[in-house]
Amino acid sequence: MTGMEILNEQIQIYHTVSVLCVFFFLLFLITDIVLFRYLRIDKVFGYLTGRTEKKSIEIMMQNQRNDKFEVIKSIVIIHTEEDIEKTNLI
Repeated sequence: MTGMEILNEQIQIYHTVSVLCVFFFLLFLITDIVLFRYLRIDKVFGYLTGRTEKKSIEIMMQNQRNDKFEVIKSIVIIHTEEDIEKTNLI
């Protein structure tokens, strides 16, 4: 075998290995995407880092502020109506 034939064989082996690597890369990439969606890794990551709890606490605080505003608004309306009734009675 000449040096050129050996070189051609090595090139063919490297080409085959590179094609196999690309194939396995795409296979694992598709598998990774499917598992990421199926196992809902983004939600698990949010739970482990505390982001989910932080968001739910912020939502609860916002709702609490809105509820306080609604209660105060209701009290003001009730007292205003009572004052109007008192002035009408006089």
